Amino acid sequence: QHATQRFTLKTKKNLNYRNMRACQQSPRAAVLAVLSATCFAAAVEQKRSFVILGAGPAGIQWGKLLEEAGESDYVILERNTAAGSFFQKSPRAQKLISANRANMKHDKSSEFGLRHDWHSLLASKSFATGRYSARWHPTAPELVKYLQDVADPLKIEYNTSVVRTEYREKDGLHAVHTEAGDVWLAEWLVVATGMRVRDVPECLSQHAKAAGVSLYTYDTYPNVVTADEEFCRGKTVVVFGGGNAAFETADIISPCAAALLLAHKHTPRFSYLTHYVGDVRISNAGILDRYQLKSLDYLFPTYWRHDAEKAFTKSQAARRRVSGKEQQTITPSEEWYDRFFNCTHYRVILEGKDVAIFAGGFTGERAGVVNVTGTGQRFPDVGPFWSDPAAPRRYFAGNLMHGADYRRSAGGFIHGFRYSIRAQVRHILRQRSGGKAWPATLFATVDEALQHGVSRVQEASGLYQMQDFLVDVVKLHANGSATYFPELPLPWIEEEIADMGTGGALVIKFVFSNKEQWTHELNFNLSRIGQNPALFIHPVIASLWRGQPLDECHVTEDLAGSWQTTEPLADLWFCLFLAAARVSDAHGSSPREEIDVEATALQQLDARMALYPPPAPTRVGVRRDNANLVTPQKRTDTSTAPSSPAAVPERVRVEL
Repeated sequence: QHATQRFTLKTKKNLNYRNMRACQQSPRAAVLAVLSATCFAAAVEQKRSFVILGAGPAGIQWGKLLEEAGESDYVILERNTAAGSFFQKSPRAQKLISANRANMKHDKSSEFGLRHDWHSLLASKSFATGRYSARWHPTAPELVKYLQDVADPLKIEYNTSVVRTEYREKDGLHAVHTEAGDVWLAEWLVVATGMRVRDVPECLSQHAKAAGVSLYTYDTYPNVVTADEEFCRGKTVVVFGGGNAAFETADIISPCAAALLLAHKHTPRFSYLTHYVGDVRISNAGILDRYQLKSLDYLFPTYWRHDAEKAFTKSQAARRRVSGKEQQTITPSEEWYDRFFNCTHYRVILEGKDVAIFAGGFTGERAGVVNVTGTGQRFPDVGPFWSDPAAPRRYFAGNLMHGADYRRSAGGFIHGFRYSIRAQVRHILRQRSGGKAWPATLFATVDEALQHGVSRVQEASGLYQMQDFLVDVVKLHANGSATYFPELPLPWIEEEIADMGTGGALVIKFVFSNKEQWTHELNFNLSRIGQNPALFIHPVIASLWRGQPLDECHVTEDLAGSWQTTEPLADLWFCLFLAAARVSDAHGSSPREEIDVEATALQQLDARMALYPPPAPTRVGVRRDNANLVTPQKRTDTSTAPSSPAAVPERVRVEL
């Protein structure tokens, strides 16, 4: 025993702790270890082309895409015993807030279905979550079951906790060190470790302890099942936070508490007004009803800015009196406000409370693996295609990608980052192969490329879910042909299209316009419909010449989200023709007047819409599904197609 202890202490840094634990459980093995040292073997090194950290949705998505690309030299390291372990604890109510429209019309494709399926991963042989749940908001166990089934055939090492990573200059490999003492070497390292609950602020811990208040975090407060749990029964509870975690916690705790305060630092933002899925969802906002209906639950800001400013001014004046010199007035920083808040208002808010729960959101920071910076200290800095600027061939995936499109798109959530990861994998495999091109399609004519663009607007889920970030690019060539590039990240187009700065191109994307105009009242006012540009999500066709923007054309919104009925479809074609005409005009030696360019687009639109049959008439009071759905007729000679001015939307004609 003494010899074993001495051997353990001497070689602790290089031990294989997994084997050491086995030795500790077996006295006979421990004795033999003194002679053979088999239980205390040196760190084991294993090499893979790809090492992926984390078997959550992002890590699983990476593994599935590698398998489909024929890449088998990879491993996924997961610290827990099963895939998708985050959702075994979160959300605390075990009910997701992401959409799952399991029952689509039979004429809709699976690609269109992904626009309204926020959980399924991208893989041709994977399952759709609609088979696991028909609920609009599935339960967390249903998602976990889905993720584990998809992950089952992948190469995953469970119970493998990573403590740090490093890039080795000597061999150009990444070394991933595990808690067991093993080392995994990787040519390409993908960090998909997800989010964790934020740490409790030190000042809050100190004040809670001094006041005798029981303090919990979002993931440590006991489960509330019967509303008769001892920790909250008849207690006055304060929940700190202003996001979904805090609002959800308030709804969970309220039936058990005598009274509840939701203390928010910033004014909460609601997704039905901001169009940002990460903002507070109405399904979590029950406390608003309870507050307004006098039910002893209420909301309160955690500090008042004018009080902080007065205190700051006072401290500056005192400093000048002490120094005897006139000093320049300094505007207090946000960090100073935080210090003032932490050291004063925590104490005030905790007075008279029995229980405090810190639900201040999540962060991607993990010691030794992920350093976060920027907005809210949530996400790491990223370079092109979400690479780590600090190390070559090291990439972030999943929620950690969201710093590039925070509050702009959906890259922090499964229905967004599944497309970001697909773009990332395409980029990395091209880099690895030394020239493999982005998957693109060459069309003999621009008209054929535009037809493909129409089908993409009508069906593609990546453009729709990652609005204003993932875009399609149509590169126009001098010989009249065009190359169609799908789903490129907008900031890094030139990383994949080397000649983007020459000639002309069209960019197709989805956007919400003028988000700041949305109010609660506007949701119930028909004036929101038919504005130009449209307020609701809609396609935008941008024209570029030599990499510089010429103009943008906003297509009308379509509440059906398909742009297949007559007016939205005609408006879509008009914007495509107009963008192409502008590029053609920029290429010419003598630019035309704007009205002439638009007239050309309108003539092309008239000819195009003549290929579609007129919508079937409908009788008042009789519903006809897809009554206005139009599909192109097969016509061998489009040059003699009769003009159909009636098919062109009135809005387009009036404007022109």
